[in-house]
Amino acid sequence: MQTRILATGLALILLAAVAPAARAGTIYDNFGSGDSYVPASWAISGPSSPTFSEIDTAAPFTPGTTAQVGSIELPLIYVQGTNSLVVKLLGDSSGLPDEGTVLESWTLSGISDSSTIYTLTSLVNPTVTAGTQYWVAAFAGASDSLHGWNYNNTGVTGFATDQHLGSGWTLWTSSSSLTPAFRVSVVPLPDTGSMGLGLLTLLGTVYLFRRSKAAF
Repeated sequence: MQTRILATGLALILLAAVAPAARAGTIYDNFGSGDSYVPASWAISGPSSPTFSEIDTAAPFTPGTTAQVGSIELPLIYVQGTNSLVVKLLGDSSGLPDEGTVLESWTLSGISDSSTIYTLTSLVNPTVTAGTQYWVAAFAGASDSLHGWNYNNTGVTGFATDQHLGSGWTLWTSSSSLTPAFRVSVVPLPDTGSMGLGLLTLLGTVYLFRRSKAAF
């Protein structure tokens, strides 16, 4: 009886071990060491902002592997007006943001007046394809909103703005056009190696339990 109880207990413990460990990954990250970034920022403003005209700002990324987006992190700062900001994950059209292809959208409020990294957790986990360009774009949440999106300190350049002057999005690629800082993480995948080892160990335990049961 003791052998049977011991084997059953081991089986329950090892069954828990079968649950796969999660392996998180990142498909884009231009933050510096320790999640650092430049204190200065690019503007995101509404048409009634007292400081700027209407400005939308977007940053590109191209994943090296096909994956499902789990979250986006970016440093933001509130300046004045209504404290509301909209961030969208967009597709690409001829090298510029495609507002007709919205993979996901987040609305933020209560943004700090000192630069802070915000994590936008995906609710739909859209799939992004390896080798295809996408955009993380920020828009004013109200006509008088003014916020900033801090840019990276790793020397990565290239971003786009739409200043609503009739010409649509404009791509900026000069050496001073530092890309806004951000990170795109993927949905954690199961660690199949650990899962396989756990299953083999569990099967071995079940076999020993059956032998011990037969011995009674």
